[in-house]
Amino acid sequence: MSEILDRNISRKVSDVSPTDIKILIAGFLDEANKVMGHGADDQDVSWLIDWTTRYVTDRYNYLPVHHLRAAIEYGALGERGGTSKLMPRNIAIWVREQANILQDLNARKIKAEDDKIRQGNFNSTKANGFVAAAVRMKVSWLADGMITG
Repeated sequence: MSEILDRNISRKVSDVSPTDIKILIAGFLDEANKVMGHGADDQDVSWLIDWTTRYVTDRYNYLPVHHLRAAIEYGALGERGGTSKLMPRNIAIWVREQANILQDLNARKIKAEDDKIRQGNFNSTKANGFVAAAVRMKVSWLADGMITG
């Protein structure tokens, strides 16, 4: 699984082959089952792999694989909500929370880029040098009545 994970870790779920995504989800859920104390038997885990694969490819195919991995890993640890049982409801909660985290990260990135562009535009229209300082001083003196027009 590590070769498949290395090859697909930064790809979106929609860009990964169906066979590879199923293998990856199987590995993630097997690890989650172990972390959660083997609450689900092999038949349940097999069904959960199919369910999770269908759910993620239908609703969250824009998620990068590393976010899907984080959803299941941190969800199993109790850091993404849900209860202490490996079941579809909890997996859905974990993936939704991770999708919200991804959206927040993207929003922060876009805001930082916009702020950078806005600051660049502001600085490009601002007058520079001694002439601008002199004009500002004269305008303030004129407003204070220290000089006349």
